[in-house]
Amino acid sequence: MITEKISIKKRLILEATLKVMFEGFYEDANINSISRYVKLDAEKIKQYYDTDDKLRMSAMKYAAVLWVEQIKADVEKQKTEKDRIYVLIKHYISGSESHSQSLSLYIDAWKKLRDLKTENRQLLSNELLSVYRYYVNFFQETIKNIYENKYGYDIEQLAWIMVVVSDGFHIQSLIQPEKLDFDRLTHVFCKMLQI
Repeated sequence: MITEKISIKKRLILEATLKVMFEGFYEDANINSISRYVKLDAEKIKQYYDTDDKLRMSAMKYAAVLWVEQIKADVEKQKTEKDRIYVLIKHYISGSESHSQSLSLYIDAWKKLRDLKTENRQLLSNELLSVYRYYVNFFQETIKNIYENKYGYDIEQLAWIMVVVSDGFHIQSLIQPEKLDFDRLTHVFCKMLQI
């Protein structure tokens, strides 16, 4: 489960894993490298994460939870329905601005997924899908809580569109960072949603 409570030791391991992946590549984070980094026996880490990919994906899920918690806090600060939705959409559109390293992790994971054999591909695919579903579910629930679908949207489809659009803007931010005006893009999406 992506939102499970985690111990201080697990948090230390996951934060170290993210740091190693952010400073290098997805594959740079493995049980042995993290063991050396946090000065914890590799067998202890294997008690929590028995494979390198489980360790990496757990770190990515942990990062997803942190990002969603940040969005929740920012959305809850807003006074009006319009402002809450604007902030929600802006976070999804401009995630690459505040979390630029995360895209590299996803690109590395997608490449690894492409190159894996069928059995292992399915395991990694399921792990990645759980992260995406977490983003989709959060977007859906937030929209429902804000205006109870009074506009008649298929909120699940809208949530998937926002997640895919977010990935697209992340990619564009690598190719043409100077071309992205996140405020303008957010206004366009809000206008399309009649908000």
